[in-house]
Amino acid sequence: MDRAELLQPVVDTGSLPGTAQASGHLRLLVSTAIAGAALLIFSLAVAVRMGAPEHDAVLLGLTLVVSGLSSLVLALVLLRLAEQSPRIGLATRLIIPGALAIAVMLLNIWFTAAMMFISNHDLALLAVLLTYSGALGLVASFVLARSITGGLEKLNAAVRRMATGESSARVAVDTADEVGALGTAFNRMAEQAETAERGRLENETARRALLAAVSHDLRTPLSAIRVMLEAIEDGVADDEQTITRYHRAMHAEVSRLSTLIDDLFELTQIEAGALRLSLERTDIASLISEMLEAMQAEADREGIGLMASVDVGLQPVNADGQKLFRVLLNLITNALRHTPRDGTVTLIARESEPGVAITIADTGEGIASEDLPHVFERFYRGDKSRSRAGGGAGLGLAIARGIVEAHGGTIGVESLPGQGTAFTFTLPRSG
Repeated sequence: MDRAELLQPVVDTGSLPGTAQASGHLRLLVSTAIAGAALLIFSLAVAVRMGAPEHDAVLLGLTLVVSGLSSLVLALVLLRLAEQSPRIGLATRLIIPGALAIAVMLLNIWFTAAMMFISNHDLALLAVLLTYSGALGLVASFVLARSITGGLEKLNAAVRRMATGESSARVAVDTADEVGALGTAFNRMAEQAETAERGRLENETARRALLAAVSHDLRTPLSAIRVMLEAIEDGVADDEQTITRYHRAMHAEVSRLSTLIDDLFELTQIEAGALRLSLERTDIASLISEMLEAMQAEADREGIGLMASVDVGLQPVNADGQKLFRVLLNLITNALRHTPRDGTVTLIARESEPGVAITIADTGEGIASEDLPHVFERFYRGDKSRSRAGGGAGLGLAIARGIVEAHGGTIGVESLPGQGTAFTFTLPRSG
């Protein structure tokens, strides 16, 4: 939609503010005139019913018609002028109809009293009483107007504060009327806006951290590859043994880059909700057996014991076997990385209330309590000084959590520094 289409509803004459106000005033005039005519007929009927002379009834009717129409027209004109004047607020506009009604009442009573030939002394007393009643009416109108405009002024102040960037601006709601409902709606909107702003800032911080982490983890192997290539090209590394060693090192760095890119792609799919699962009945015992067979060589190389404990008769789960293999691979790789020589890594599979609970426990260095809430965050490393080769890219646990949650399961961690760590994830039973 272009700008002209967006502006089209605004320039429609039927929706202009002035046109709408004029139409509203016209409807108000017609409605008031109908109500006044009905009230006039009723009043005259009551007067005739009570035996009032016909001449007096006609004179009373004419007086009411003239005073009513003149006050109505005057009220509409004054309201129209007040709406167009920036110096006249809502309180004044609310007082105008009440003031005119009081004035019409006073004039009608005064005129009627004068027509009844009340003495000057009685007429003066009546004038004092009418003036006092009119003043009370005006005071009541003012108090009513302030009770309405006071809440609107607070709301206006809060809106101005929010417009300046103060997202914590709120309105004190003191009434249960429409103004109070408007204040409550504003507070609810402000809370949602504050939450959205907080989320935006968190996403921006996460985006910057992600870019910094990706840049660092890409720059490190690329720099190493460039240095080795330049050494070969410049003849610094000229013997066959050194060149072969550089080639092996470059191949390893390329493998790390490929793994990092694959991890980033998979994590992007998980966070975008685009991860596709091929769900089928999966035997957890067989999956764990395959994992032990695949990781045994690495465990032996590191001098770490790798074992499993699986409940007999463990029921299958409805899962994607390849994705679960990836979860186990990430968790076991992480456990082997942080377990010292002669330590142990144990896979435990047990029946649980939601289905099956799988635990990967190690006897390694453990995780500090302040790092536990963050271990599943992407690119998070508890030891900021660890290199990528020693500590990984910080994506394995984030990917594991995403895959487990995509299966409808949960994952958590328990750890004691110096004693070991246990990651446990649950999967629902096969449907």
